[in-house]
Amino acid sequence: MSPDASISALIAADPLWWLRDPAVPAHLCRAVARLRGTRNRDADRERVLRALTDALNREHVDFADDVVPGLDPSWPGREAFREWFVAHPNPSATGVRVLGALFPGDDLVRSLLTAGSPTVRGAAVRAHARPGAEALVREAAVTDPDASVRRHALEALVDTWPDEPGTREFLHERAVLDVGTEPRLFAVRTLARRWPREPGTNRLLADLARAERGTLVGSAAAGHIGDEPAWDDAAIRAALDDRWLGPVAVQALVSNHPDDPETFTTLVGLADHVHNDTRAAALDVLGAYRPHRPEARALLTGRAVADADHVVRRTALARTALTWPGEATSRLLRDRSTHDPHPAVRALAAQILAALDSSNTQ
Repeated sequence: MSPDASISALIAADPLWWLRDPAVPAHLCRAVARLRGTRNRDADRERVLRALTDALNREHVDFADDVVPGLDPSWPGREAFREWFVAHPNPSATGVRVLGALFPGDDLVRSLLTAGSPTVRGAAVRAHARPGAEALVREAAVTDPDASVRRHALEALVDTWPDEPGTREFLHERAVLDVGTEPRLFAVRTLARRWPREPGTNRLLADLARAERGTLVGSAAAGHIGDEPAWDDAAIRAALDDRWLGPVAVQALVSNHPDDPETFTTLVGLADHVHNDTRAAALDVLGAYRPHRPEARALLTGRAVADADHVVRRTALARTALTWPGEATSRLLRDRSTHDPHPAVRALAAQILAALDSSNTQ
């Protein structure tokens, strides 16, 4: 296969990438990595950048860490990307960081450091993490009004200047002085992971564990002094009925007992759970966990039509398409694209159909 055909195959490899969990276009990330540092593949690089731009038009999680290391100002098509970025007033975190990689030091990226959205500001800080900008990143870690942005700034500091004098001391300071939980948790966990044998780290963890017993920061500090407790069966049973922990407990159940016949039975029961998020998690796991069980497919297709919550119907529909992408699923999608009462479900069904049809014609 020629290099050009290989890149074409990668671009077309996964038409339903945006449904997967996490919804990261791994095929495009691999294409960027394959072209990293090349200077004689301009046509390929331009096509991949166009495909990445199209991917950024969809709803997805942040996948900047997978593509930004392969991008630099030499990529052809970067001006078209900048024009697209300017035309989209609500950029994603990935889009901001891609722009920063293609245009390091660009005034547009700098202007986003004070943008209204914390997501955009956090991404802009990450995009500015390069030699000569350490002071700017540290300032954001202290002064930005949003805790998530301050945490992003700490991540950028550790990723870019891990061995610089003062990085460890700065994290120690923020673990104590920051008023938000996110940056403090990041600082505690990073100190424990990177500098576990430093006397200052041990003292900090012990002090926080004593002074902030019962808080997330205190629990994290205590957990890193010794071994953090695993999900045992009692914890899973208790968490399955918790409004917020239910989806995590579903994953823990399958991880702890993948071959136990009772696991499948429990998941089927959880598909009737009172909490929507737990119900959706159980359906999603069922479709991936036992795809050859006919009752699993029947349950998912039934819930894709009849569940009272539209988010659960979306989850069941997406997992059905990912696990059983045949003609029966296409008929279900066509029906839901027209007849589901919620516009978000109708739109998702139509998007999946279009992606599957495009894949079948290539």
